[in-house]
Amino acid sequence: APTVSGDYHLTAASPVIGLAPGSGLDLDFVARGTTADLGAYEYVSAYAMWVAAHGLTPGVNDDPDDDPDNDGCPNWKEFALDGDPLSGVNDGKQRSGFVDAGGTDYIALTMPVRSGAVFAGTPSPTATVDGVTYTIRGSGDLQGWTLPVAEVTPADSDGLPALNAGWEYRSFILDAGSLPRGFLRSTFQSSL
Repeated sequence: APTVSGDYHLTAASPVIGLAPGSGLDLDFVARGTTADLGAYEYVSAYAMWVAAHGLTPGVNDDPDDDPDNDGCPNWKEFALDGDPLSGVNDGKQRSGFVDAGGTDYIALTMPVRSGAVFAGTPSPTATVDGVTYTIRGSGDLQGWTLPVAEVTPADSDGLPALNAGWEYRSFILDAGSLPRGFLRSTFQSSL
């Protein structure tokens, strides 16, 4: 008898009765000889849970590229930074300035990221989590973004607003020695 195995996914567009909007259904199937094992469980993505928690309307303003508050920040980026997609007001959750690391002041950037993000790589640490890729870049002249950036732990979050469950503050420094000036920027990409 043939053996069939795989990991099959149904999406919210699949005809499944009672499936919550923005959720999916995983089917794990393995046939062994004449006995078949079939398991199913419903999952909801972190983005879908965020959409529901913020009161976005399915099919109206819940698409990752929608911008319901017209602040120029699409839903996926609001999700990435623990923002409010229905308010264009600056939430004060990002900070740039100086931080003392090992007795030396460094140019620093502190921002919210999805919990569990693991930053790696040099000169620009990158992390991908829950459909969002974060990259932190450093420059001495705003033209070449190749100066080394390092993460500082714990994050310099004193005085910043509390984050919602699922996000955490992270701090990064420009590790550029004695440059007269330096710049940090964060870039994001979405696969939502």
